[in-house]
Amino acid sequence: MGVLSKDGGHRGAKRLSKSSPTLGMNGHDAPPLGAWHAHVQLDTPLGAFMGAPRVALLEAIERHGSIARAAKAVAWGYKAAWEAVDDMNNLAAQPLVVRSSGGARGGGTTLTPYARRLIAFYRALEAEHQAALARVQPWLSASPGSDSAEPQDVAAFQRLLRRWSMQSSARNQFAGRVREVRASGVEAQVQVEIAPGVDVVGVLTQESVQRLRLQPEAEVQVWVKSSSVMLTLDDAARLSARNRLPGTVVRLLRGPVGAEVVLQLDGGGHRQIVAAITDDSVQRLGLHLGQRATAFFKASSVVFAVVG
Repeated sequence: MGVLSKDGGHRGAKRLSKSSPTLGMNGHDAPPLGAWHAHVQLDTPLGAFMGAPRVALLEAIERHGSIARAAKAVAWGYKAAWEAVDDMNNLAAQPLVVRSSGGARGGGTTLTPYARRLIAFYRALEAEHQAALARVQPWLSASPGSDSAEPQDVAAFQRLLRRWSMQSSARNQFAGRVREVRASGVEAQVQVEIAPGVDVVGVLTQESVQRLRLQPEAEVQVWVKSSSVMLTLDDAARLSARNRLPGTVVRLLRGPVGAEVVLQLDGGGHRQIVAAITDDSVQRLGLHLGQRATAFFKASSVVFAVVG
């Protein structure tokens, strides 16, 4: 999906800038098209995946070899940068960003060859998109009443762009394929494979199953809020939660009250899951980097999303 941005900056790349002059129907308030820039948004079959802000972040990681320095370079918050990296890794067919250890610089964060190919593809596509925008400039700049002008509802167009760029507040977003749909009364249990041997199960109504067209092999995205994810150190513990995903703690961000714990899932390749728990829980469990833990959450905490 292509997006128009007034200033070309990463924060305005997903919508028409609110500070920009309105493209008025009278043609008097419209800025010259040369002031606009075309950006490309790459979507998976399950939704938004990579746009100008995230590409800029990846390029900064390549330059600086560090998430913290990269985030600062592109004016992102450290936590937001990690969230973007986690989202891209979870949705991509192959990991884009990996941590390295040792070496002269003591390790850091690097891009994979797959990420570098994606960036090169994105920049080439962006250049072609900008050229296409230049070719349609006469139509977009046409005065009302001319043969080349069409009636336009700019407000509706802006609303449509906002809908396209909507993102979920759920911290955990996984792309997968439906393995099984098991109906039971008015509800159905849907099992989704997010990685080889790693499944997530959710419960929703039969009506929702039909509306989303969920069936075996259908592509779907599952969302789970980090606040719905709990942790245990006992993998054999008896729990009522349907979903149990064992893994290793690879990141631990602690605050005065809360903490964010990131697990690298067993058998999940580059898939990770984030749990938002209290700092007291971190101390009580004695959590630390490299520790084994199991994330668990109820099937009712899973949200399903499809495109179209």
